[in-house]
Amino acid sequence: MDYTLPQVNVVALPRTLLISNLGERLNDVEGPILLNQGYLFGTPGMGHYAGTGYGAGSLAEVIKINFGLDVDHYVVFNFNAFIDEIDEIGGIEVDLPAIVDDRPYAYFPAGIQTLNGEETLDLARERRKYSDGYRINTQTMIIKTILRKLIQPQTLINLPQLALYMRESILTDVTPNQIQDAICLLRKISTENIDFYSPGDDLILADREYIPTTDSNMYIHRWDSYFVQWLFDALWATE
Repeated sequence: MDYTLPQVNVVALPRTLLISNLGERLNDVEGPILLNQGYLFGTPGMGHYAGTGYGAGSLAEVIKINFGLDVDHYVVFNFNAFIDEIDEIGGIEVDLPAIVDDRPYAYFPAGIQTLNGEETLDLARERRKYSDGYRINTQTMIIKTILRKLIQPQTLINLPQLALYMRESILTDVTPNQIQDAICLLRKISTENIDFYSPGDDLILADREYIPTTDSNMYIHRWDSYFVQWLFDALWATE
């Protein structure tokens, strides 16, 4: 978020990005790993990360070491917190371009429909019959819809109370004052000031790699300096 301009840039990092540099504080983890494992091995139950912030801190460090990108703050939602958030704002309205059919787990018809929290989570996690790229695009659509709902006047009025309620259900290093500042900034943001970026096939290369922590050859994405440059350009892009 740019605090001088009313603009938010959101960049999706595929969980399958191959990470070779784990840093010095991820102990007893043999690389390479996938990007999302940077979070996994930092969680308390795994006991591999010597820093602070648990999984979020570990992932932030992996991102810093490999991409040179500083992560100032983090907010982590578990599934129950995500469901509660969507229900508290009255659900979200999505417009699906095609049927999402993953029966018996999930089914969503094409077209405009209102989803509750549990339905939104099911849609956000959908990739059993689809690709990771499909899931990124679906999650981007959901985040856009949530942000549009949050900046509606009738939702903005209730955001301070919602933030207090949700703080007990999420993991974050953001202070209550910073949350209040963010709510105030939301009043100045329109949907035209929120931009989403995902790397295309020209920036990341699909491949397979042996991942020691899973003892298997995994589907991965390789990246290089061009991807890193794109990442910085996307985060600091201005209209």
